[in-house]
Parts: sequence; C-alpha cells; structure tokens
Amino acid sequence: QGSIITIMGRYLATSGGSMSYFTSSNPNITISLNNVPLACSYAYLTSDYVVCSVPAGTGVHALTVSLASIQYSASLLLAYADPQVNFISLLPPAGGVVSIFGTNFGYNSSLVTVRFTDSSTLLTSLCFPTFVNHTLITCSSPRGVLGHNVGVIVTVDSLSSSPPVPASYAVPYLSNIP
Repeated sequence: QGSIITIMGRYLATSGGSMSYFTSSNPNITISLNNVPLACSYAYLTSDYVVCSVPAGTGVHALTVSLASIQYSASLLLAYADPQVNFISLLPPAGGVVSIFGTNFGYNSSLVTVRFTDSSTLLTSLCFPTFVNHTLITCSSPRGVLGHNVGVIVTVDSLSSSPPVPASYAVPYLSNIP
C-alpha cells in the first residue's frame, strides 16, 4: 500500500508562494524515485513543502523533486517501512513449506531473503521464497538442522525485520502402530 510523503524546503512554489494543487500531468513539477517519475495521484505545493502520494514499495530509494526544470535532490532518500514478522507457521523438521505472515514484504521474491538463525549454536539457514505478497511469504525451508532457539529474520530490499522472531519446529508424532 502506498503512503503520503511531505518534502520540506524553501522557495518551492513558483507562483508567489501560495498553495496550489497539481497532478502528475503538470509540466512544472516532477517527483521521481531513482530517476523514474512518480505518477502522483495528488500533491500540494507551497513555498515550504510538497505533499505527494507514493506507490507501495520496499527499500531505500533516491528521491528528486524538479520544479520548473530545476532539480532539487540534496541527498533526499525515501525509506519504506521495515518488514515486520507477526506469525510463523511451524517449521517442518524434514524441510518443507513455511508460511510467514506480516507486513511490508513487497511483491518481488527476488528482493526477499528469509534466514533462520539459532542463537545457541550461531547457525544460519536460508529459506527460499516461493511466493511473496505484501503480507505473506511462503518459502521452502531446509531440513531441520538448527537447534531449539530458532529465530526468523526477513530482509526485503536491504531492510530487515529485527529482532529475530521466535519459530518452532513441528513435533513429530505417531498416529498408528500396527
């Protein structure tokens, strides 16, 4: 889900400093992430600030504002929220599908890394995402080689959930003995 950002500055308005409403079709202003113009659904401009809606995303990106062909980019960075893990399904001891529920996971599995860590043995194991949306990651976990103090860290586009969220292995059981 996108968000509203406010960019503060001085002397930003080109028409006497009064507030004006503009859309992405206004040729006098461009707001870009990583040099790609945003299609702002709405924005306000005053002498001191610009307000714009930005699309959903992940990571940290360079932000530039151009007003009347003058580019302002004094080390502006837009940082999306860190991923947050809320719940993890039981880890299959023999390996298999694990579901991780939370927020800010994005939609691009190539930008997602899931690490299982064991604080007592300092071992780390990766879980390879098979499905990612903004609130759910499913991944193929390796066989249970970690100890009992397992935590999960999700990294999305350079931003990580922290601290590790505790996870548990499913307990094997016998259902029938002939």
